[in-house]
Amino acid sequence: MDKQLLDEILERVLGEAAGTEHERLKAALITWAKARGYHVSFSRLTSGIPDVLLGTDEGPTYLCVGDAKDSANETADVFATWERIRGYVRDFAGLIREKRTRGGVLAIATNTMAAAQRWVPFLNAMAESARLSEGGNPPNFTIATVDAQTLIVWW
Repeated sequence: MDKQLLDEILERVLGEAAGTEHERLKAALITWAKARGYHVSFSRLTSGIPDVLLGTDEGPTYLCVGDAKDSANETADVFATWERIRGYVRDFAGLIREKRTRGGVLAIATNTMAAAQRWVPFLNAMAESARLSEGGNPPNFTIATVDAQTLIVWW
């Protein structure tokens, strides 16, 4: 492998690790959640630590479980990403069944409409598999546009 190609690969990997776009999406998702009344921080779920894990003041609280996903490297088609989100959805469903939360919001922040649209069927399937519903109705994730580079897929 030539040095220039190796340098380009390292720059991309290190750039993804640093995640400036990921951090921007995370900040936007936190702002979005707080605007909806989710502002009490929680530390983690059983399966891991999502980018956003905020609750309301009520007890038992409503939760917002969200993750930022840069479409350059974290899409619904990447198994490791998909599996991590599926763990969060299952944990959220378990908390509802255990009556440790009343419900809330699941959300993904991403930066292209194509990526957001791709997340919708994956998230609907994950939530349905976890037996989540709203008043007996199946999951119905929708896309909120914050700005041209920030879309939030939520339900």
